[in-house]
Amino acid sequence: MKKAKSILALLMAFVMLMSYAVVGSAADAVATEKENNGTFETATAFGFATKIKGILDEATDEDYYSFTADASGSATVTIAHNLIEDANKELAYFEVTVYDSAEKEQLVFRSTGTEKETVSPSFPISEKATYFVRVTMGTIHSETLEYSITASFDKNALTEKEPNNQAATATNLELSTSGNAKAYYGTISSTGTDVDFYRVAPSKNGVIYIYLYNGNIPADFKATLYTHYETVDGVLIEEEISSISINSNQEVVTSVAIGVYGKEYMLKVEGLNGKTGGYRTRVFYQAVSDAEMEYNNTKYLSNTIPVGSALRGTISQAKDIDCYSFQALKDNVGYEISLGLADSASPKTGSWYITIAEGKNGDIVAGTEKLEVKAGETKTVSTEALVAGRNYYITVESGSTLTTEIYKLGVAAIKPADSDKPDTDVDFRKQIKEYFNIFWGNFSEWVDEVNFVGIITGILPGIVKALPELFTWLFSLIG
Repeated sequence: MKKAKSILALLMAFVMLMSYAVVGSAADAVATEKENNGTFETATAFGFATKIKGILDEATDEDYYSFTADASGSATVTIAHNLIEDANKELAYFEVTVYDSAEKEQLVFRSTGTEKETVSPSFPISEKATYFVRVTMGTIHSETLEYSITASFDKNALTEKEPNNQAATATNLELSTSGNAKAYYGTISSTGTDVDFYRVAPSKNGVIYIYLYNGNIPADFKATLYTHYETVDGVLIEEEISSISINSNQEVVTSVAIGVYGKEYMLKVEGLNGKTGGYRTRVFYQAVSDAEMEYNNTKYLSNTIPVGSALRGTISQAKDIDCYSFQALKDNVGYEISLGLADSASPKTGSWYITIAEGKNGDIVAGTEKLEVKAGETKTVSTEALVAGRNYYITVESGSTLTTEIYKLGVAAIKPADSDKPDTDVDFRKQIKEYFNIFWGNFSEWVDEVNFVGIITGILPGIVKALPELFTWLFSLIG
């Protein structure tokens, strides 16, 4: 019996050893394509970190592979082969296409003879979903050049969650903060039809910066931030706040500072110029109290700026307008609107138009001039005396050329000049006498203009006729 058990144990060990020899460790397992694997249905299955070898027997040969994700995350596909002596780096030997479980194209990348390994852009994958990899010839075909395919997986990566082609199904994006970058991987599989939406929801008012990174295979992408708001008549409006674009020659682009409310916004990423592929995006957030809050392009949605304070703002695109409102206080002659660069060390010059208008009827009370501001200096626009308690609006627009510099807008009350103040040192009785002289002069002018003689002559007969009745009434009161 013991002998039988020993033989059984040896057999099991042999089987395990052979299995290891075929599959190998998770890091260096090697397998070979199974022909015929020229369709999605006959694709050769392989696992993550498994290197699977193949060869294109003829120019029209197509090899299909598939892998299934155990969890959601981010993946890349690598194609490797020997280097080709005197190869032209512009000519591809292999073209690799990645498809999702619905056999929809996710991305395409190519490998040339001058590269030993080529890694695809990162692309998001969903738990228990199957993905396909197709290998075809590039611009050059070799019947002897063997290749290998490997799929790598990062379950901790932040990725878009398909389907997110509409705002209603947007992927929730966790904001980056200082020392805590949260980058999301996404893929544009086709321009014009595939777009990726992310939900951006700051907890409270602050400033955000949008980052857009190119993938391993550079392409052209655009990221646009949108807001929605409800008008006074209940209509829901969606407006573009700002956008950034990246081309294949850039690694990363960053937006200007964008002031946001503590509410929901939408970030849309799309492909440009027919380009597809992988990208990364993140939104950096910082809580601040002195920034403009977008969307503030209309008087109805203007930011309140209390007198004696200042806000930082940015004209983020050519059609952007920033609107602010303040209330005129009592006992002030007028107001001074100041404009400067928020960063006093900036080497650039900002250019803006400033207009101050009365809130009730829209009459312009000051401004409409272009202010060019250099670093370290401040330009001002002053108003005459305004109506106390009434609201006024400040509109900031870009100058002759669009500037993305952050400006600082301040509102301050102008103190009355000494000539406008009452002279408290004058004797009180002298002031009363002066006021009486002014009153008497006005009264005497009025008396001269009125024909008192004519008035008395006209009413005198009526007075004489009424005298007997008047005396009779007075005696009745005395008794």
